[in-house]
Amino acid sequence: MMVDQQEEQNKVLSEEARNGISKASNDFLFQYIVEKQDGSFGHLLDAGTGSHSLRWIASLFQNRMITQYTAITADEQMRQTVLTESRTLQIEEYGQVLIGNWFETKNTATEKEDSSRNVLCNGQIYDTIIADYLIGA
Repeated sequence: MMVDQQEEQNKVLSEEARNGISKASNDFLFQYIVEKQDGSFGHLLDAGTGSHSLRWIASLFQNRMITQYTAITADEQMRQTVLTESRTLQIEEYGQVLIGNWFETKNTATEKEDSSRNVLCNGQIYDTIIADYLIGA
């Protein structure tokens, strides 16, 4: 994104969105991650997404530290919240918000793995994986 386009985007972001991005980018954990990353995050996987981490992802776009993102949650209501937030933050077009679980499902009738279901993110390649909420939970 060109500098003029980024400046224009910042002008149309609501004050609430700008404040949320600022708060997330000042989060100690996220600051530590940025410090240790020392460069671009490339295609980032947020393996337990929420509004706070999505706001941080938006700050990475503002600082040109990310090319795209995939945000995953196991909860449909959270997915809807994050989708709405991605529109508010104007980053919806740069990524996707998925619902899923990291564990393969089993058919309870036979207790065998259900091979008819796709494995979450099967075949996808990510440059960076953030699992702060997933590990913390």
